[in-house]
Amino acid sequence: MVTFDKLFAISDLHIGGTAGRRAFREGNELAWLIQHITTDQPTLRVGLLLNGDIFDFLADDDAKEFSSDADRIIRALAGDPELAPIFTALGSLVASQTRVLIVQIGNHDIELALPNAQRAFLECINASNPPAIDRVRFEASGRGWPCKVAGRSVLAVHGNASDPWNAIDQRGLRAAAAAQQAGDTPIPEPDANAGTTLVVRVMNQIKRRFPVVDLFKPEGAPLMSVLAAVDAPTSALGLLRAVGRIRAQRGTLTDLLAAGDAGLDIFEGPPKDIVDFLESLEPPTSAAEDRLQRAEENLRARRSPRDLVEDDSAQLGSLTEVATTRLHLISSWFKDKVGQPRLTSLRLALARWLRDDETFDPRQASAIDKRIVGSASPGIEVVIAGHTHLPRELKDNGVIYLNTGTWMRILKLHGSSYLRSDAEFEPFFAAVTTGNLSDIDNLSLDPRQRPVAVVDETTARLFSVAAERKLVELLPGGGP
Repeated sequence: MVTFDKLFAISDLHIGGTAGRRAFREGNELAWLIQHITTDQPTLRVGLLLNGDIFDFLADDDAKEFSSDADRIIRALAGDPELAPIFTALGSLVASQTRVLIVQIGNHDIELALPNAQRAFLECINASNPPAIDRVRFEASGRGWPCKVAGRSVLAVHGNASDPWNAIDQRGLRAAAAAQQAGDTPIPEPDANAGTTLVVRVMNQIKRRFPVVDLFKPEGAPLMSVLAAVDAPTSALGLLRAVGRIRAQRGTLTDLLAAGDAGLDIFEGPPKDIVDFLESLEPPTSAAEDRLQRAEENLRARRSPRDLVEDDSAQLGSLTEVATTRLHLISSWFKDKVGQPRLTSLRLALARWLRDDETFDPRQASAIDKRIVGSASPGIEVVIAGHTHLPRELKDNGVIYLNTGTWMRILKLHGSSYLRSDAEFEPFFAAVTTGNLSDIDNLSLDPRQRPVAVVDETTARLFSVAAERKLVELLPGGGP
């Protein structure tokens, strides 16, 4: 087992896609962090863990559910002026004899398990030969990455293994890597999970028009209502179907739809914010009732998550109807019950739903956070994860849990001034409608926390890369 004096961990950068449409925009801050790790306390043995979804191969313009040519994508990203400083900084890090870089795959960059992708990454950080190459470790087994840090037992997982919609076909991935290593063409592809199929076949088309779909938190009734309002004349139902699956990706609707094996009651019904709103609506049509009943029957039959996506038609499977039939009523409310989307109604609904929201509270563990901690072996003292895109710092049964959230754009409407009046709400609605990332950025709703987990002899905490380029405690006032 590898031992360190100090370990830094980050996750969910989601570096990928075309310049101007990327969810990631923290290149300079990330390059500074890597350089800081490289030069600070040079005599200590220090590790930097890139803990999954560092790249987002699913964000490529021609994204497929599995990209056997991910090496091409890596080289293109490394050559982008906006991103080149990151690769340069990583090269400096592995050039130091006291530094080690660990790259663990996530569910958006499983191709980093392929020899060609690893080779391209090493070349792009100038680490193709000893001794630098010996300071880079790839972890693609799906079991997580254990190490010792100043005597503490640490386990790092990306977190998608605790999310049934995004579990990786590890056997298929190993077969693909072995085939590429042997020079076989074409190489066999691992089975895609439902979350990946959703992103490639549904979400990517929506994000081109409404990038907010992947940025807004929380991902329940508030986001669904905004999308229904901005897209009501065209494809609101398609948006709502996809948004229902976003929640599944992040481990919330997972509990409703597919987490029975985790000891959770999957028949409890939708989240309370959706229930409260739907109770105020007119009853669904008989056709909708029929679809809902049929979907509920399929749900109780415990169909597997992968069966829920109909690949041939690129539409979501029948279990989707459990959520989307109900959620479609939200769209109907905006279009039919009140005629046209009304900013006042939408603003008041958002204010009500978000009033007691705890999505951004780093002390509140979600169901997926609890499953990640629960899956750790006895004796693990610190668990580091990502995947949920929300930082968490807490202690559970003696285990310190650090979730490093995301470095991609994220929108926090809760507590903002945009909900105070219609006049203040209009700029928010206009920015969401245009679909331009620059307009969304101008709303200043992104906390831009840039979370970093730091573990050493005295610390196991989350820090944030502040705008003035220094590390500050994400939660001042003591650890978990």
